[in-house]
Amino acid sequence: MMSITRLREKATELFGNDFEPFEDTDPFNGNRILRGFSCRASTNLYGSLLITHVDNEENVQLVYGTPKMSYPFDRAGRYTFPKARKIEVFEKIDGTNILGYTYTANGYRYLTFKTRLRANVANSRFGPFRDMWQEILERYPAIREMNKVNRCNISYELYGNQNKHLVVYSVKLDVAVLFGITPQGNILSPRQLDICGLPAAPYFGDITKDYVWEYQSAQRKCEESLEQVEGGYTGSEGRVWYLFAMDDKVIQLKCKPETVEQIHWAAGGGLGRNVIAATCYNALENVDMLTYDFVKQLLLEEFTEAQVESVKDLVIKVIDEVMAEVTFKAQIIEEYRSLGMDITLDKAAVMRHFGSKYPRKEMRKIYSIITGS
Repeated sequence: MMSITRLREKATELFGNDFEPFEDTDPFNGNRILRGFSCRASTNLYGSLLITHVDNEENVQLVYGTPKMSYPFDRAGRYTFPKARKIEVFEKIDGTNILGYTYTANGYRYLTFKTRLRANVANSRFGPFRDMWQEILERYPAIREMNKVNRCNISYELYGNQNKHLVVYSVKLDVAVLFGITPQGNILSPRQLDICGLPAAPYFGDITKDYVWEYQSAQRKCEESLEQVEGGYTGSEGRVWYLFAMDDKVIQLKCKPETVEQIHWAAGGGLGRNVIAATCYNALENVDMLTYDFVKQLLLEEFTEAQVESVKDLVIKVIDEVMAEVTFKAQIIEEYRSLGMDITLDKAAVMRHFGSKYPRKEMRKIYSIITGS
């Protein structure tokens, strides 16, 4: 048995000083209690768990989380592509990342699911993430076989207009297989997996040369696909490049249009409203209330403290706007469900109810919230 001090030392050995203790129940396995430490460092260990106890029994094990992807350029705007055999290019989907991972207890291996900064998938006032994921599990039972078939943990994206993010999708709710994470923490691209007939992120082909030109070309194509609509944008959030290095390790690189993430410093980008809003929506997957300190912590994963502090007033303003939007959405959904009516069967009656309580200018938004719920 390790002392609490020794367990914290082990977490420090793995994660440095950027970790937090956690205690969560596993709703997919009889509400087993998981305790340990969660990594917050912007490294390949981002979101990883050092589980120390399962149901109060010491059982120390490391679970690799979904790592942060990097950009192929430095803060001076210089491209820094590593040498590679090839690069596989896939669509970047804008949703909630769900990791299917396993842990051991009492001689058994259990499959469960987590968001980036939690040990499980949880409902919150601003998003029924667990309920949405349960719906996906019922629709795609093969998800429960993926870890065993591929002998690794599996990263998914839960997306659709029911799960609000910056990009607006035509589907209500769906999932895409993203990649695998081996027990050693190595990345497997979608084409290295047996996806068991599940939907996966669209594949655009391989790149073997002209990396900078291809990257900038992809940025332009994604930018051209974007169209601003009510509540966000339609089009592409970007691309994910799986770079196969000369040692066969796979490195993930992200490629986003500047409208979605203005981060190419050499091109005059910076920390703008879209970046902050996207960070706020991602934060709500893990907390019920946004604060400046928590959002700042997430922004510091890609920006300097000076950059974040220089737009503190904007960050606070966007936090207020996002909280007002998600609070209004939660209020409408709760009120609609309390009516006990089906808008697809009696749209007029449902909208009459809301029309008697809310300004006429809100009706289109309310209808969109209800039909997307």
